Amino acid sequence: MEGSGLICGAISDSGKFIVEIVDGTMNSTTYLDILKRRLLRNFPTSRAESPLCAKYSRLIYQRDGATAHTASVITAYFEYKEIEVLDWPPKSPDLNLIESVWSQLKANLKISYKGSEELKEDIIRSSKSIHSSYIKNLYLSMKRRLQAIIEAKGGPTNY
Repeated sequence: MEGSGLICGAISDSGKFIVEIVDGTMNSTTYLDILKRRLLRNFPTSRAESPLCAKYSRLIYQRDGATAHTASVITAYFEYKEIEVLDWPPKSPDLNLIESVWSQLKANLKISYKGSEELKEDIIRSSKSIHSSYIKNLYLSMKRRLQAIIEAKGGPTNY
């Protein structure tokens, strides 16, 4: 791409995967905008008033420790929406399910691009090719992942 950019994404145990392409750098204002526009609209069980979330004892949103994700304005937003935040330990890719989704997305991308627009279009195309069953199975693998980490005494696993 010309300049810089990044891809922001989210998955849910229902198998949903959303992708947001951000031009430039991520800051708390950009992140809050994405949360407001995409999170609750695309993940209805994240809404405290949703009848779908009655089956859960609490709403949980996993995030990494990036500064934009942990800013006070973001924390206030989650508190206001009554969404519990699970801060994720750094360097724990075996437990971070979206890392597997990112690997699949990257594997579906072409090798080269004529420009940033073509790359963005391919990222969107690739994200749509990831099946919900794949994501659901990632969630179902969590117990096995945890056991593998215990057996590896915190070391690397096959995940």
